[in-house]
Amino acid sequence: GNNGEALPTTYIVNKKSREVINWESGKQHFMVVCSPDGSLLHEEIPPHRREAQNINDAQIKEITRIGAKVEQYYGCPQQLHWVMFNNQVFLL
Repeated sequence: GNNGEALPTTYIVNKKSREVINWESGKQHFMVVCSPDGSLLHEEIPPHRREAQNINDAQIKEITRIGAKVEQYYGCPQQLHWVMFNNQVFLL
């Protein structure tokens, strides 16, 4: 789970085709961003973006690809926590 600061956006993705089947907005009101000095800042998400898809299809496919590799390694589905920095996915 998360620390209760925001509800995550949920994506249901076909593992083989990596196509999004469905998604549900987490209705987040703020985002955490990295400042130029490296500290973390909470910034308000503009109301018109709060229910929008916050990652694109290519990023979803990359996260799905990584998730499939992790599942293959452990032999069963895993809950993953990740961040994106400079359009690159990192597992936490």
